Amino acid sequence: MPRRPAEVDEDGLTELERRFVEHYMGKARGNKSEAYRLAAWPNKITRKSSYQMGSIMANRPAVRAALKQAQEDDPLVATRVERLRFLTAVMRAKVRNQKLMSTGEKASLRPDVRDRVAACEALSKALGDYLPRKDDGEDMSSWTVAELLAMLKGGA
Repeated sequence: MPRRPAEVDEDGLTELERRFVEHYMGKARGNKSEAYRLAAWPNKITRKSSYQMGSIMANRPAVRAALKQAQEDDPLVATRVERLRFLTAVMRAKVRNQKLMSTGEKASLRPDVRDRVAACEALSKALGDYLPRKDDGEDMSSWTVAELLAMLKGGA
């Protein structure tokens, strides 16, 4: 017997997709597997299937659009640009830490070098500046374009 098509709401989401978006933004805290497991409850779901189905669900166009809209509507969720701006401000020491001194006064301190380096590394990762390394740990920044292409095609 053929399956009946699932009913969709005004946003183009099925009931399962809507619950997935709600759990992804809520209790699952951005974890696709957990969001799918919670959305599909009370059905028993294995870890492997929740991981696979969570990824599939999150890549559906209607779900992606709903997640994007939910993130834009939630003032507590920082956008990608906001996160990059914040990390840049920390790296450049434009952000100040507020510290309460033993005298009861507040002091405005620049971020430690350690915090600035961590922000720089996070920015580099977010922007794709890191290159993978060869199996022997050699830095790939000295590779030629042909070597990089061969490695990406699986020929290295």
